[in-house]
Amino acid sequence: MRTLEPDRITVAAATYNRNADLLFLLRSLEGQRRQFGFTVLVIDNSPNGIAQDIVADESPMAIYVHEPRPGIVSARNAALDATRDQQAIIFVDDDEYVDEKWFERLIGCANDHAAEVVFGPVVPVFGATCPEWIKAGGHFERHRQTTGTLVRSGATNNALIRAEAFQRLDVPRFDAAYSVSGGSDAELFQRMAAGGSRMVWCDEAVVFEKVPESRANFAWIWKRQVRVGSVTGLIQLQRHSRVRVIGGALSRIMLGSLRSLRALVRLRPLSSRELGPLARGLGLLGSVIGHRSKEYARS
Repeated sequence: MRTLEPDRITVAAATYNRNADLLFLLRSLEGQRRQFGFTVLVIDNSPNGIAQDIVADESPMAIYVHEPRPGIVSARNAALDATRDQQAIIFVDDDEYVDEKWFERLIGCANDHAAEVVFGPVVPVFGATCPEWIKAGGHFERHRQTTGTLVRSGATNNALIRAEAFQRLDVPRFDAAYSVSGGSDAELFQRMAAGGSRMVWCDEAVVFEKVPESRANFAWIWKRQVRVGSVTGLIQLQRHSRVRVIGGALSRIMLGSLRSLRALVRLRPLSSRELGPLARGLGLLGSVIGHRSKEYARS
């Protein structure tokens, strides 16, 4: 496995009407960009290209691409089109900001472990008005692993992908079938894992995600967990029988229901341990009967 060279790596962020958050991200990247020489790429998925001035003013060395076709898949594929000559692309979200040692730890892990894909943790940052039950319940916490642990799935919220991982695929693109539902990243990484890509975790390569007040509530958390289950079901149905997916859904629903009942009897707020299996199980079941999440639909 060839050693990654920082000046042949692009850090890419797709953005849609989040100029304030994008500004924060660009500022967090700038010091590391100057130190290591990687390229910053912003894919603006808004209809009118509203992020162009922000990028020009705050990060003039960044590459700006306007992709007006709606949908996160269009934006992600535009990032791939713009980085064909690079050794690797690193995806981050536009509502995140990176730790000051993030880049060197991510590429260091890729080199040390001969990995084609490296995932890092996303740590939530809560506002002052966030309810305590949400913080204590772990509703925005992601599972973390020891650095070097082999994994088979992940997301583009903090992910390095070598060019070799795309070269293994028959269709080295994000699948447009997931444009509205979300989950094109999970589906891509499952194909990469099935194709033999070595995928590892790097627990020190941290990014931070701001949790806005609009998400710090039961309704948003429930809807997101159902959506995750629905997308998981769509991916599983490509490889497994409907009976197997239904069985998995029912087991999650039963587990989540029992845990929720126990928590309620003890007068304890529901945590992700209870809500997660229940909502995701319902989402899985919905995928079997044809329900599809429309989280990224635009009016």
